[in-house]
Amino acid sequence: MKRALFRTAQFTGLVLIYVLLFIVGTRLFPVNIGGPPDPSRAVAQLVGLILCGVFDTALLGWWAAGTRLRGWRRWAALATAFYGTKTFSSQLEALWFMPNVTGSMAPALFAMTLPLCLIFPAVVVTAFGAKEPVAGPAWRAPRANRGVVAGCWAVLSALVYPALFWGAGYFIAYRSAAVRAFYGGFKGDTLLSHFAAVFAADPWVVPFEIFRGLLWILLVLPLIRTSRRHWLLDALLVGAFLALVQNDLHLLPNRLMSPEIRLYHFIETTTSNFVWGFAMVAVLRGWLEHREGAVTGPRDVGAQLPPAAIRA
Repeated sequence: MKRALFRTAQFTGLVLIYVLLFIVGTRLFPVNIGGPPDPSRAVAQLVGLILCGVFDTALLGWWAAGTRLRGWRRWAALATAFYGTKTFSSQLEALWFMPNVTGSMAPALFAMTLPLCLIFPAVVVTAFGAKEPVAGPAWRAPRANRGVVAGCWAVLSALVYPALFWGAGYFIAYRSAAVRAFYGGFKGDTLLSHFAAVFAADPWVVPFEIFRGLLWILLVLPLIRTSRRHWLLDALLVGAFLALVQNDLHLLPNRLMSPEIRLYHFIETTTSNFVWGFAMVAVLRGWLEHREGAVTGPRDVGAQLPPAAIRA
C-alpha cells in the first residue's frame, strides 16, 4: 500500500514538473502567431497539458525502466527520441504542409520544447530507471547481414511509412470538410488522380516523406535495440510512443488549428503512427529474430522469458 501511494505521488509530481517545463519553454520561446492570447482557452489548455504530461510520463517511464542503457547514455537516447518525436519530425511536417505556419515561426517552434525534452527525461530516468546491473552488452545488434537490414530499412521508410502517412491523410483527415478547406481540398476526383496532382505540384514531397520515414527509424532505434523486453511488448510501446508523444499536443487549443482540424489530425496521426511504430519493431526485431532463430539467443535476456514473466 505504501509503495502504491509513493508511486502515485511520484507520478503526480513528475506530471507537475512536465507542465512547468512546458510552460517555461513556451515563455522563453513564444511563437508569434499574431494577436493576444485568448484567456477563455486557459482552462482547456491546462487540462490538455496535464493529459499530455500523463501520457508522456507513462511512456517515458516505461521505456526508462526496460532499457539496458545506463548513465548518461540512457538520458541521451530518451531525450533524443522524445525531442525528435514530439517536436523535430512534427514541426518539419508542419512547416512543409500547413499554410499558416511560416518560416519566421520555425525557431520558436523548434525551441519551445527544449527545456522539457532535455530536462524531463533526466527526471524520469532518476525516478523510474532500473538500477540493477545488466547482463550482456547494452546494444543488441541484429545478427542479419547488413544487406538484409538495409533492405528492411528501405522497405519501411520508402514504402510502409509513406503509404501509412498519405493513406491516413486521405481516408481519415480528408473526411472532414474543415481539413479539406484548410489544405485546399481534393486535387482530383479519385484517389489516384488526387495523389498524381499532389506529387506533380510538389515532386519533392515524396523524398521528403521517405526521409521522415528514415528519421523515425533512427529516432526509435535505441528504444528497439537496447530493450530487455520481448519484441511484441516493444512493438506496443513504440507504437504508443509515436502515436501519443507526437500527437497529444493536439489536445491543447491553439490558434493555428480549429478544434475540428485538431481532432481529425489527432485521429489520423495516432492511428497511422501506432501502426507505423508497431510495424518497425515487428520487422526490425520480430521478423529478423524469427528469421535468424535468435529469439532465445544469449544477448536478449528479456526474450528468454515468457510474456507473463517479463519485467517492466
